[in-house]
Amino acid sequence: MEIPPFGNEFLKVEWPLLLECCAPTAKVERLRALLAKGPNWSTLLPLAEEHGVISQLHTRLRAQDSVAIPEEIEKSLRERHRAQLVFTLSMTAELFRLLEKLRAAGVESIVVKGPVLSVRAYRDPGVRQYVDLDFLIRARDLLAATRALTDLGYDPDVPLAAIAAGKIPGEYLFMKQGTRLLVELHTEHTFRYFPRPLPMEDYFARQTMVALDGNRVPALSPEDEFVLICIHGANIFGNG
Repeated sequence: MEIPPFGNEFLKVEWPLLLECCAPTAKVERLRALLAKGPNWSTLLPLAEEHGVISQLHTRLRAQDSVAIPEEIEKSLRERHRAQLVFTLSMTAELFRLLEKLRAAGVESIVVKGPVLSVRAYRDPGVRQYVDLDFLIRARDLLAATRALTDLGYDPDVPLAAIAAGKIPGEYLFMKQGTRLLVELHTEHTFRYFPRPLPMEDYFARQTMVALDGNRVPALSPEDEFVLICIHGANIFGNG
Protein backbone atom coordinates (compact mmCIF):
# COMPACT_ATOMS: atom_id res chain seq x y z
CA MET A 1 0.00 0.00 0.00
CA GLU A 2 1.38 3.36 -1.06
CA ILE A 3 1.87 5.87 1.75
CA PRO A 4 0.58 9.41 0.98
CA PRO A 5 3.63 11.69 0.56
CA PHE A 6 2.34 14.18 3.15
CA GLY A 7 0.89 11.70 5.60
CA ASN A 8 -2.69 10.59 6.24
CA GLU A 9 -3.54 13.77 8.14
CA PHE A 10 -2.55 16.18 5.36
CA LEU A 11 -5.44 18.65 4.79
CA LYS A 12 -7.80 16.32 6.65
CA VAL A 13 -9.38 19.31 8.39
CA GLU A 14 -8.33 22.23 6.21
CA TRP A 15 -9.75 21.01 2.91
CA PRO A 16 -13.25 20.06 4.22
CA LEU A 17 -13.34 23.36 6.14
CA LEU A 18 -12.52 25.33 3.01
CA LEU A 19 -15.16 23.45 1.00
CA GLU A 20 -17.77 24.13 3.68
CA CYS A 21 -16.94 27.83 3.67
CA CYS A 22 -17.39 27.92 -0.12
CA ALA A 23 -20.73 26.10 -0.13
CA PRO A 24 -23.74 28.23 -1.22
CA THR A 25 -25.34 27.44 2.14
CA ALA A 26 -22.88 26.40 4.81
CA LYS A 27 -23.87 23.81 7.41
CA VAL A 28 -23.15 25.73 10.59
CA GLU A 29 -22.80 22.70 12.86
CA ARG A 30 -20.36 21.00 10.51
CA LEU A 31 -18.40 24.23 10.17
CA ARG A 32 -18.12 24.56 13.94
CA ALA A 33 -17.13 20.91 14.33
CA LEU A 34 -14.30 21.35 11.82
CA LEU A 35 -13.12 24.53 13.53
CA ALA A 36 -13.17 22.73 16.88
CA LYS A 37 -10.62 20.25 15.50
CA GLY A 38 -8.08 23.04 15.28
CA PRO A 39 -7.13 23.64 11.64
CA ASN A 40 -3.56 24.38 10.73
CA TRP A 41 -3.94 28.10 9.98
CA SER A 42 -0.54 28.41 8.32
CA THR A 43 -1.78 25.83 5.81
CA LEU A 44 -5.40 26.97 5.52
CA LEU A 45 -4.77 30.62 4.61
CA PRO A 46 -2.32 29.95 1.74
CA LEU A 47 -4.66 27.18 0.52
CA ALA A 48 -7.57 29.64 0.42
CA GLU A 49 -5.46 32.25 -1.32
CA GLU A 50 -4.20 29.75 -3.88
CA HIS A 51 -7.78 28.84 -4.83
CA GLY A 52 -9.01 32.43 -4.75
CA VAL A 53 -11.51 31.96 -1.92
CA ILE A 54 -10.16 34.24 0.81
CA SER A 55 -13.42 36.18 0.74
CA GLN A 56 -15.56 33.08 1.31
CA LEU A 57 -13.30 31.87 4.13
CA HIS A 58 -13.24 35.21 5.93
CA THR A 59 -17.00 35.78 5.56
CA ARG A 60 -17.90 32.36 6.97
CA LEU A 61 -15.43 32.50 9.84
CA ARG A 62 -16.45 36.03 10.79
CA ALA A 63 -20.01 34.78 11.26
CA GLN A 64 -18.95 32.13 13.80
CA ASP A 65 -19.15 34.14 17.02
CA SER A 66 -19.14 31.03 19.17
CA VAL A 67 -15.77 29.84 17.83
CA ALA A 68 -12.61 31.68 18.80
CA ILE A 69 -10.40 32.50 15.82
CA PRO A 70 -6.82 33.49 16.72
CA GLU A 71 -6.52 37.27 16.64
CA GLU A 72 -3.54 37.29 14.29
CA ILE A 73 -5.38 34.96 11.88
CA GLU A 74 -8.51 37.15 11.87
CA LYS A 75 -6.34 40.21 11.24
CA SER A 76 -4.51 38.52 8.36
CA LEU A 77 -7.78 37.36 6.81
CA ARG A 78 -9.29 40.83 7.16
CA GLU A 79 -6.30 42.47 5.48
CA ARG A 80 -6.21 39.94 2.63
CA HIS A 81 -9.97 40.21 2.13
CA ARG A 82 -9.78 44.01 2.05
CA ALA A 83 -6.95 43.94 -0.49
CA GLN A 84 -9.00 41.64 -2.71
CA LEU A 85 -12.07 43.89 -2.48
CA VAL A 86 -10.07 47.01 -3.36
CA PHE A 87 -8.55 45.27 -6.38
CA THR A 88 -11.93 43.88 -7.47
CA LEU A 89 -13.53 47.33 -7.25
CA SER A 90 -10.77 48.76 -9.44
CA MET A 91 -11.30 45.94 -11.95
CA THR A 92 -15.05 46.59 -12.05
CA ALA A 93 -14.51 50.29 -12.68
CA GLU A 94 -12.07 49.43 -15.45
CA LEU A 95 -14.59 46.99 -16.93
CA PHE A 96 -17.15 49.79 -17.34
CA ARG A 97 -14.52 52.02 -18.97
CA LEU A 98 -13.49 49.27 -21.39
CA LEU A 99 -17.07 48.46 -22.36
CA GLU A 100 -17.76 52.12 -23.11
CA LYS A 101 -14.59 52.40 -25.21
CA LEU A 102 -15.41 49.24 -27.17
CA ARG A 103 -18.98 50.45 -27.80
CA ALA A 104 -17.64 53.79 -29.06
CA ALA A 105 -15.35 51.87 -31.44
CA GLY A 106 -18.32 49.92 -32.79
CA VAL A 107 -17.17 46.65 -31.20
CA GLU A 108 -19.86 44.41 -29.72
CA SER A 109 -18.49 42.43 -26.77
CA ILE A 110 -19.59 39.96 -24.13
CA VAL A 111 -18.03 39.79 -20.67
CA VAL A 112 -16.98 36.28 -19.61
CA LYS A 113 -16.24 35.11 -16.05
CA GLY A 114 -14.82 37.80 -13.75
CA PRO A 115 -17.42 39.94 -11.94
CA VAL A 116 -20.28 38.53 -14.02
CA LEU A 117 -19.63 35.01 -12.78
CA SER A 118 -19.24 36.35 -9.22
CA VAL A 119 -22.70 37.95 -9.41
CA ARG A 120 -24.24 34.78 -10.80
CA ALA A 121 -22.58 32.47 -8.29
CA TYR A 122 -22.65 34.64 -5.15
CA ARG A 123 -24.91 37.63 -5.98
CA ASP A 124 -21.95 39.85 -5.20
CA PRO A 125 -19.32 41.07 -7.73
CA GLY A 126 -16.68 41.32 -5.01
CA VAL A 127 -16.72 37.75 -3.71
CA ARG A 128 -15.01 35.91 -6.55
CA GLN A 129 -11.29 36.53 -6.94
CA TYR A 130 -9.98 37.03 -10.48
CA VAL A 131 -6.93 38.61 -12.05
CA ASP A 132 -8.06 39.68 -15.53
CA LEU A 133 -11.05 40.78 -17.58
CA ASP A 134 -12.20 38.53 -20.42
CA PHE A 135 -14.23 39.60 -23.43
CA LEU A 136 -15.67 37.69 -26.36
CA ILE A 137 -15.63 39.63 -29.62
CA ARG A 138 -15.95 38.73 -33.28
CA ALA A 139 -12.69 38.17 -35.15
CA ARG A 140 -13.60 40.90 -37.64
CA ASP A 141 -13.58 43.44 -34.77
CA LEU A 142 -10.17 42.50 -33.45
CA LEU A 143 -8.20 45.36 -35.02
CA ALA A 144 -10.73 47.96 -33.86
CA ALA A 145 -10.76 46.46 -30.35
CA THR A 146 -6.95 46.44 -30.20
CA ARG A 147 -6.79 50.10 -31.20
CA ALA A 148 -9.42 50.94 -28.57
CA LEU A 149 -7.42 49.23 -25.83
CA THR A 150 -4.14 50.81 -26.88
CA ASP A 151 -5.87 54.20 -26.73
CA LEU A 152 -6.58 53.43 -23.07
CA GLY A 153 -2.91 52.70 -22.38
CA TYR A 154 -2.85 48.93 -22.80
CA ASP A 155 0.09 47.20 -24.46
CA PRO A 156 -0.92 44.31 -26.74
CA ASP A 157 0.96 41.03 -26.41
CA VAL A 158 0.32 40.48 -30.13
CA PRO A 159 1.39 43.48 -32.28
CA LEU A 160 -1.08 45.08 -34.68
CA ALA A 161 1.03 43.95 -37.62
CA ALA A 162 0.75 40.32 -36.49
CA ILE A 163 -3.01 40.67 -36.04
CA ALA A 164 -3.35 42.19 -39.50
CA ALA A 165 -1.32 39.28 -40.84
CA GLY A 166 -3.83 36.83 -39.39
CA LYS A 167 -1.80 35.46 -36.48
CA ILE A 168 -4.06 33.66 -34.00
CA PRO A 169 -2.76 32.99 -30.47
CA GLY A 170 -4.67 31.23 -27.71
CA GLU A 171 -5.92 34.65 -26.60
CA TYR A 172 -5.11 38.27 -27.28
CA LEU A 173 -3.55 39.58 -24.08
CA PHE A 174 -3.26 43.23 -23.07
CA MET A 175 -1.44 44.65 -20.07
CA LYS A 176 -1.57 48.17 -18.72
CA GLN A 177 1.87 49.49 -17.80
CA GLY A 178 2.45 50.27 -14.15
CA THR A 179 -0.64 48.34 -13.03
CA ARG A 180 -1.81 44.75 -12.51
CA LEU A 181 -4.64 45.20 -15.02
CA LEU A 182 -4.88 42.43 -17.60
CA VAL A 183 -7.40 42.10 -20.42
CA GLU A 184 -7.94 39.10 -22.67
CA LEU A 185 -9.87 39.19 -25.93
CA HIS A 186 -11.27 35.95 -27.30
CA THR A 187 -12.71 35.36 -30.77
CA GLU A 188 -14.29 32.43 -32.56
CA HIS A 189 -10.76 31.47 -33.68
CA THR A 190 -8.90 31.47 -30.37
CA PHE A 191 -10.75 28.67 -28.57
CA ARG A 192 -8.96 25.96 -30.50
CA TYR A 193 -9.45 23.35 -27.77
CA PHE A 194 -13.24 23.43 -28.23
CA PRO A 195 -14.54 20.20 -29.81
CA ARG A 196 -16.42 22.30 -32.38
CA PRO A 197 -15.97 25.80 -33.82
CA LEU A 198 -17.12 28.42 -31.33
CA PRO A 199 -20.76 29.35 -32.16
CA MET A 200 -20.09 33.08 -31.78
CA GLU A 201 -23.25 34.29 -33.51
CA ASP A 202 -25.35 32.01 -31.33
CA TYR A 203 -23.60 33.42 -28.26
CA PHE A 204 -24.43 36.98 -29.30
CA ALA A 205 -28.01 36.06 -30.20
CA ARG A 206 -28.56 34.46 -26.77
CA GLN A 207 -26.64 37.01 -24.72
CA THR A 208 -28.23 38.54 -21.65
CA MET A 209 -27.55 41.49 -19.36
CA VAL A 210 -26.27 41.20 -15.80
CA ALA A 211 -26.80 43.96 -13.24
CA LEU A 212 -23.42 45.03 -11.87
CA ASP A 213 -23.00 47.97 -9.48
CA GLY A 214 -25.86 49.91 -11.05
CA ASN A 215 -24.83 49.09 -14.61
CA ARG A 216 -26.03 46.49 -17.10
CA VAL A 217 -23.22 44.35 -18.48
CA PRO A 218 -23.48 42.12 -21.59
CA ALA A 219 -22.97 38.48 -20.63
CA LEU A 220 -23.37 35.00 -22.05
CA SER A 221 -26.59 33.21 -21.29
CA PRO A 222 -26.13 31.10 -18.12
CA GLU A 223 -26.29 27.90 -20.21
CA ASP A 224 -23.63 29.07 -22.66
CA GLU A 225 -21.34 30.28 -19.88
CA PHE A 226 -21.71 26.97 -18.05
CA VAL A 227 -20.61 25.00 -21.13
CA LEU A 228 -17.76 27.39 -21.91
CA ILE A 229 -16.41 27.24 -18.34
CA CYS A 230 -16.61 23.43 -18.28
CA ILE A 231 -14.64 23.10 -21.50
CA HIS A 232 -12.15 25.75 -20.42
CA GLY A 233 -11.63 23.97 -17.08
CA ALA A 234 -11.21 20.60 -18.77
CA ASN A 235 -8.55 22.07 -21.02
CA ILE A 236 -6.63 23.55 -18.07
CA PHE A 237 -6.62 20.24 -16.16
CA GLY A 238 -5.87 18.32 -19.33
CA ASN A 239 -2.78 20.42 -19.97
CA GLY A 240 -1.71 20.14 -16.36
